[in-house]
Formats: sequence, C-alpha cells, structure tokens
Amino acid sequence: MKPERVPHTGVYIFLGLWTGCVAVSGYVWSAEVACRIVSASMVAFGCGRAVLPGGVVPRVRSRLFDVATYALLAGALWYLANWAHTPTVA
Repeated sequence: MKPERVPHTGVYIFLGLWTGCVAVSGYVWSAEVACRIVSASMVAFGCGRAVLPGGVVPRVRSRLFDVATYALLAGALWYLANWAHTPTVA
C-alpha cells in the first residue's frame, strides 16, 4: 500500500487564518461579502485539489468527489448569499 502524503502544517495554519479573516470580513463589510468570499475560496480550493498533486491540498475522499462537492457547495452558497442581508422579523 502506497503511503499518502500529508499536507504541511503551514497549510492548516493558513486555512485557520483564512477562516478568521472571513469571519472578520463579515463584521467589517457584510454577511453577503463573507458568504461570497467563502464561495470563491471553495472554488479555488476545488481547483487546487483538481490540479495539484496529492498531499498538497488536504483530501477527504477521491479527487473527483472532493472537486464536485466543492463546486456544488460553492454554487449553492453563492446563490444563498443574496439573502444574507434579509432583515429579521420581530
């Protein structure tokens, strides 16, 4: 059985910092902008998973499954971001 390469620790640190930056952008700009940033990040992450060799991007399942999941979730999140500014009903 061929050993799997594990991403460098710096990748996980970067992902943690990026998640924090997206959360801060929700407070600084708006929830819609934060949702669109997460959606674009998922597209970029999916493209990286499709193109880069194994062990560079964290994997969950097969390459095809990961890329398809990122693309579908990014599209759904981009669509739902329109309702991020919906006012609360009291």
